[in-house]
Amino acid sequence: MKLKGNENGIKTVFLVILTMFLVSCAPQAQIDMLDRNVSGLKVETNRMDQELQSLKRQLSQVTGEAGQSGRKSIARLNARMDSLESELMRINGLVDQLKYNQEREESELAQLKEAIQNSLQKTASRPTAVAPASSVKSQPATTTISPKPNQVSPKEKETDLYQEGLSLFKLKKYQDAKKAFRNFIKEHPTSPRVANAHFWIGECEYRLSRYEEAILEYNKVINKYPKSNKVPDALLKQGFAFAKLGDKESARILLKRIIKNYPNTPQAKAAKRQLKLLR
Repeated sequence: MKLKGNENGIKTVFLVILTMFLVSCAPQAQIDMLDRNVSGLKVETNRMDQELQSLKRQLSQVTGEAGQSGRKSIARLNARMDSLESELMRINGLVDQLKYNQEREESELAQLKEAIQNSLQKTASRPTAVAPASSVKSQPATTTISPKPNQVSPKEKETDLYQEGLSLFKLKKYQDAKKAFRNFIKEHPTSPRVANAHFWIGECEYRLSRYEEAILEYNKVINKYPKSNKVPDALLKQGFAFAKLGDKESARILLKRIIKNYPNTPQAKAAKRQLKLLR
């Protein structure tokens, strides 16, 4: 009977170790999937850049045209460039979505590993029951595991609220998206995503043609979170917003700052294109 108990314990330990091994394989698969998604976004970005270059050439051709036909052509090209700008913002949203999914999967994986480790420790420390020799028939031991209530970790709450704002933005529900991002900032003021939330609030204001409010929101990203990867985007959109307000001088200053501080970036390329349109 003692031997049988030891065999059961060994089987349990083996199953736990096997599970841990299978779980440990998950992160690499997730990283590979993320890499594929990012590669796809890079292809899409290159396509957009090529189209923008083509539009720039067409714009230079029609700029010298006189009369109503030339004005219509310029308006059409500007509208298409605005559309591509919106597409670029959509890609930024997809990148944020990928990061959100990755962080959530890593959080769930860490919780699962912790649960397996606890189970392994309990199994290793559990004494083996030895049935008395006089026992007529031994009864199989049963272990009752009480189900744990579904608990949402603070990290999951944080990512869910941020994701809510992104989802609303993609649905063009900009007022609701602003509220979601502001609630996120209020409830998670120390989150590394706060800078991103301010940026997306600025994007909501920009899409609502509230350019002055957008400039103020972008400025929070630039001044409060200078190390954020959203700073180049915030500077770029600030320049666009000033251009929309007719303040070409401020727009030029910001666009030149991007080209100087962030050369060879998509934001710098967009800034150069915008500068040519401001001449």
